[in-house]
Amino acid sequence: MNKPHLILTPGDLCVGPQEIVLVNRHRIPPRSSSEFDERVNEYEATRIGPREIRFESDIETEHLLATLDVRRYFILNGSLCRMFRISPEESRRRRRGRALAREIMPCQVVAWLLSQRSGSRPTKINLLYHVSRPGEVEPIDFWAIEIPVAPSDMIEGFIELRLELIAEAMAMDDGDLPACSLEERHGSKADSFAKCRYCRAARVCTQFQRHVETM
Repeated sequence: MNKPHLILTPGDLCVGPQEIVLVNRHRIPPRSSSEFDERVNEYEATRIGPREIRFESDIETEHLLATLDVRRYFILNGSLCRMFRISPEESRRRRRGRALAREIMPCQVVAWLLSQRSGSRPTKINLLYHVSRPGEVEPIDFWAIEIPVAPSDMIEGFIELRLELIAEAMAMDDGDLPACSLEERHGSKADSFAKCRYCRAARVCTQFQRHVETM
C-alpha cells in the first residue's frame, strides 16, 4: 500500500498534527501574499542575497513520506541564520528572554538536513530579530540569539516522532484529532488561542469552534 505523501516546511514539524491534517484533508490553500509581504520579501532578499539556501528533502517513516521544502534560511560565515520580524512591543517583552521552540526547532531540522546532504553541518545557529513598526519594511532595531547545533540523533528522533504523530492523526476523523497544545496555539495566559484566529484550519477545527462557543 502506498504511504501518504505530504509536502511540509521545517516549521510544520512544530505545528499541531490536527492543523496539518485539516489543512491537507480539506485542501485549504495557502494565504495569498499581500503587496506588503512582497515588499518584505524583496527587502530580505537584498539582505540575504546569494546566501539563501533552497532545497527539498524526502524523509520516509514507517507510515508516511514527507517532502520538506526548505527556503528563507541562509548561511553566513558558516552559521545557519533565520530572520524573524517582530513588533517593538514584542521586542521589549522578549529581548532579555529566550528564543521560542517554534523558532529554534525548524532551524535545527534544517541544520540536520544540511548535514545529511553534504556531510557537514553549520557551526551554529543565529536567530535574527528585525524589529519594525506595522506597515514599515525597514527595521528600526535588530538583535540576535545564538544557539548551538543540537546532536544529530536528537533531531532525527524529533523529526521521526513528529511525522509519526501526523501519520496517526491522518487515520482519525476530524472530531477525534488530537487537540493542539498551548505552545502549538502560540498561547499565553492572556490569550490561549492566539494563533487560532488566523489559522487556515480554524473554520473546520472542532477544538477552536468549541472554544468560540464558550466565549
